[in-house]
Amino acid sequence: KEFMAKDPTLEDFELELKKYVTYESEIAHIPAKHSIGALSLETAPMKMALKDECQSWKSQYAENLHLQAKGELEEITQWIHDTTRFLKREVTDLEDVRVAMTYLANIREKESTLDMVF
Repeated sequence: KEFMAKDPTLEDFELELKKYVTYESEIAHIPAKHSIGALSLETAPMKMALKDECQSWKSQYAENLHLQAKGELEEITQWIHDTTRFLKREVTDLEDVRVAMTYLANIREKESTLDMVF
């Protein structure tokens, strides 16, 4: 919740996912048994639990990324639909021309924004 409250970017999601991939790699390198004097510790159950926890966090971040991207895509789709619907109207006077030109300027502006996002 804290992470999503910051309105994370794609790079933020990538950093978090890479962090958990690194954790999984570190966990995989932990030896299966660890001996301390006469005591021998079996680390397999702990490794499995830690690996499962990392996978759970990665899944949650991926789900949040998909939800955020879906929301942004729906907003863009709705904007395109609304703009297209307006531009299909018949131009009858100078006011309609002015409004249409404003919409076209907005399209050019939005296009550069979309190129950066996607």
